[in-house]
Amino acid sequence: MNSEIVTWASNKISDIIARFGSSTVWQFSQDAINKSVDYVTKIDPNKTMHIFDKTEHNLIPLVEQLGSKENVVRSIVNALNGVLPLTSSSFRDVIVIISGYSINVSGEIIDGVIRIGTMYVK
Repeated sequence: MNSEIVTWASNKISDIIARFGSSTVWQFSQDAINKSVDYVTKIDPNKTMHIFDKTEHNLIPLVEQLGSKENVVRSIVNALNGVLPLTSSSFRDVIVIISGYSINVSGEIIDGVIRIGTMYVK
């Protein structure tokens, strides 16, 4: 590899860390957001049941307001974009506000995709 490119890249990384700190945040592509939504709503039916079928999670009014479970998950994943620190692959008790509801979200990031473990209205 060209040493000038390596030096340039190293300097850029140093500049980013100096400017934003070492705990920069995850920025998810649209593809990663779609995969995150699919994980909860299509790939893992047990996850869908765990999140939405428990009455104590209080998500039914939000589903009714946004029109579908998929819209709720997409709104939450979009709200997490740019919030989760790069320093961790898991997150717990992150609060996002969706349509006036405070939603507590926990999960992990695997291969650049958010995998919501649980979420509920706080």
